[in-house]
Amino acid sequence: NYAPKRVLLSTSESTRIPLVNGERIQGRVVREKDDRPLNNTRVVLTAADEGGEFYAVRTDGQGYFVLEGLRAAQYLLEIDDDSYVARAEISVPREGAATASDAPAETSPEAVGEELVLRAKVAPSVRGRVLALGAEIGVPDVTIEAFTDSDIRPTVSAVTDQAGYYQLKGLEEQRYRLVATIAPPSDVILSGTDDTVAVAWGEKAAGPEFRVVQGQSARGTVLDVSGAGVSDANVFVQRQGVPGGPIAMATNPEGNFVVGNWGDVRRYLAR
Repeated sequence: NYAPKRVLLSTSESTRIPLVNGERIQGRVVREKDDRPLNNTRVVLTAADEGGEFYAVRTDGQGYFVLEGLRAAQYLLEIDDDSYVARAEISVPREGAATASDAPAETSPEAVGEELVLRAKVAPSVRGRVLALGAEIGVPDVTIEAFTDSDIRPTVSAVTDQAGYYQLKGLEEQRYRLVATIAPPSDVILSGTDDTVAVAWGEKAAGPEFRVVQGQSARGTVLDVSGAGVSDANVFVQRQGVPGGPIAMATNPEGNFVVGNWGDVRRYLAR
């Protein structure tokens, strides 16, 4: 139960580092709507400073959890669950119980004596389907990713089942843009009439219906100053107006590259 300590060493000789007993917090996770406990739920505590250490435990049958061996610091306390969301910033002082801060949080913990009560909201989810072109046949193994306006990486992702259905869980209350892709070497992409969806706490929203359509491909060549092809050059292509990271590839011995599965997006940035 010793608390972690960050030290700077300026010598290669052995150094004695004294440790002290860490702080202890205990709490309970309950559902916001009826105060029923959430059992066997993963609780994660992450230090907010440069130390960055984290701790993970599971609640017991009555929703209780205990975290020990903590140093005095600011932490982010949250649950890792597909169906519920609870998050709060807490302060762990020396020789005392954890207290809730006034920083913005999805759910603020309540202090009951020396125990924290974390109230969990039902997380929104989105369910939709991917269908074949011109037929009501589901397409399996399609990756669906959800992006917010500010994210370049997906918030959550899912893969369609054998009937073509997908379900995105663990979302928060806001608007998302959904992007559906089939892994290479397939040269088909997916297109929906409206690929955005807004969700609210506790809502099970209907997601966009995607259809498989024929994709486009692009070819190019990387040349040096003398006009000769450059082999094994890394090429990164970003689809303009589409969330997510760039598509990466390497040129062949002649300096050529080909990118498929691009869909109907007309603008690209290559570097």
